[in-house]
Amino acid sequence: MSVLIIDEAVLGTPAAGTITAEAEQSIASPNNLGRVSKRNIASPKVFTPKQFNQIAAPKNLARIASANIAAPNVFNPKAPLAPPYPLSHARILYDNLFNNGVVSLPAAQGIANSNTYERWRLTGANQNIIITANSNQTINAICLGAHNLGSAGATVTIATSASTSAAFVNRATLTPSTNNSIMLLLTTNITVRRIRLTVNIATAEIGILYAGLALVMPRPIFGGHAPITLQNKVTYINSASENGQWLGRTINRRGYATSYKWQFITDAWYRLNFEPFVESTNLYPFFIAWRPDLYANEVAYCWRTDDVSPTNRGGATRYIDFDLAVLGYSDK
Repeated sequence: MSVLIIDEAVLGTPAAGTITAEAEQSIASPNNLGRVSKRNIASPKVFTPKQFNQIAAPKNLARIASANIAAPNVFNPKAPLAPPYPLSHARILYDNLFNNGVVSLPAAQGIANSNTYERWRLTGANQNIIITANSNQTINAICLGAHNLGSAGATVTIATSASTSAAFVNRATLTPSTNNSIMLLLTTNITVRRIRLTVNIATAEIGILYAGLALVMPRPIFGGHAPITLQNKVTYINSASENGQWLGRTINRRGYATSYKWQFITDAWYRLNFEPFVESTNLYPFFIAWRPDLYANEVAYCWRTDDVSPTNRGGATRYIDFDLAVLGYSDK
């Protein structure tokens, strides 16, 4: 085997020499520091708490006698007003005494039934038609519906005749601002055999005429009612492209929807007056003005959408409450 030999070397050992000690540092003599004199601290004061206010000895207070409180009364609403009822109460015309009457213009025969599609469509200005009942009728209300008198800017004059030969008497001349239904309320009952409508615009149309005795509600409709002519019910068909682009909308059907609510109606009045109306609405539409005194333009031609289910208020009263849910015709 090979052997490698390295000359010996001494590592980390200083070379021999002389080490000289450093000279001693001079340390100054300490100064004579005097003690800091103490501060003058005043003698503490003795604080004496203030005297308590003098509190008088309690008096012997006698108990106050309880007040005499009368036994509570049972409050019931005022009895319904006696007719004639004010115009703040709703009016309903449902029994059309001129239903299927004879119309002077055969093409306008549909005006004498409840169908809104078959109409009297004028063919010239200042035309009139006459609707003749099967016999003399007593009425106090005349209603027109499914018309375009407002949008056409037309004026209609309503006249009545007491017989088949008596002269006509003008009852009202109206220029509606909208196409809402019209309810003409007469101040007294009158005997009528014929009704004449005269319209001055050739583009006008009228679909429905009712005449009869209005049902007058004995109570007003209280707060919270949604007026029918403001409650639009519209069914749409939307069109869009495959990638979601808006292509338009078609109105499929439009109308009104609301509910009328009456409270504190006597059960006797309901059975005598309102139940016949409910039976009629199983098949036929009707006109309603919810508050003729303030909102004479908010009249609707409508039909019932749900059963009328009166509920008894109980207790010592014989009052009932009920709702009337309807859809209304719109010719906007």
